[in-house]
Amino acid sequence: MDQPTVALTRVFNYTPEDLTANRSGELTSRQIEWLNKIRRSSMRNVRVGNLLIVGLLALLFFIPIIKALVNGTMPLETFAKGVIVIGVVVGGLALVVFRSSKAASRDYSHLSVQCFEGVVRCCKTNTYPVTSHIVRFDDRTFFMRNREQLNAFEMGRRYRVYYVHYMNSEFVLTVEALP
Repeated sequence: MDQPTVALTRVFNYTPEDLTANRSGELTSRQIEWLNKIRRSSMRNVRVGNLLIVGLLALLFFIPIIKALVNGTMPLETFAKGVIVIGVVVGGLALVVFRSSKAASRDYSHLSVQCFEGVVRCCKTNTYPVTSHIVRFDDRTFFMRNREQLNAFEMGRRYRVYYVHYMNSEFVLTVEALP
């Protein structure tokens, strides 16, 4: 490996075995574990968001029902029907969470490692509305995970980028500098 590629290896945290596998269009077990970590983190965020929605809905429904029940302005049968409706809503949301976690399959055989070659035209950091580190090639843009990855690219230099399209994003796996 040439010196720029060795530097990229450190910054992007990949091994020569990862690069060899990616050149063949395959993922290594190490990369699969990294994608699993991303999926688990993403699904955890989905679950937390759904729990917040369910909690908010429960509060919005239960507070008026409990007030009416305490004040004696709501019959017990109406309260029971409200509880059943809320149970159906909560059960439906739980099913959505379960199905979405199953949808993000652990089977990565459908993923193919893509390869792109190009000359870096622009490296920049946008800070609004969220911070993003962008590397632009002639006709392709990649988002880097941190500033160190962004700074690893030299303007005007040709690179080969191996990536996968996963969970509606392109994840850079390995990068090699070309002469």
